[in-house]
Amino acid sequence: MQIKGLTKFGAVAAIIIALGLFLGTQPNSVLGVPNSVTTLAINDSSSGETQIIAASGTNSIYVTHYHLFANGTTTAQWDVGTGGTCGSSTATIDGPMSFIAQTGISAGAGLGAVLIVPAGDALCLNLGSSVQVGGSISYQQSQ
Repeated sequence: MQIKGLTKFGAVAAIIIALGLFLGTQPNSVLGVPNSVTTLAINDSSSGETQIIAASGTNSIYVTHYHLFANGTTTAQWDVGTGGTCGSSTATIDGPMSFIAQTGISAGAGLGAVLIVPAGDALCLNLGSSVQVGGSISYQQSQ
């Protein structure tokens, strides 16, 4: 079947190419939803708070993806707060999540926030025990 000079396959291919060009040239946010612009590795084995993303006085932090993988039994939670290790005004924004050895979690696909850290707060990972937890986190700070 012809669609204005194109076969169905040609029309679908043209749509896919146009969509790819559109998505490949997106700004840092689409309709107010931030896209990932920074990715950091996570490698923590200390119980308690570990700062993952430092505070920015005027910008919120939009986490668009994270994944964690534990080598042993522990709990993990995402906390926000002030100070080098979220030591002041600490609040939990996700968790606690319980892990046994060789288990993990993945949240978000890089488009849209799964966690929002208020301006002036850092993001910290709080482990319940001294177990190695690795992964990565992708985020954007508001502009």
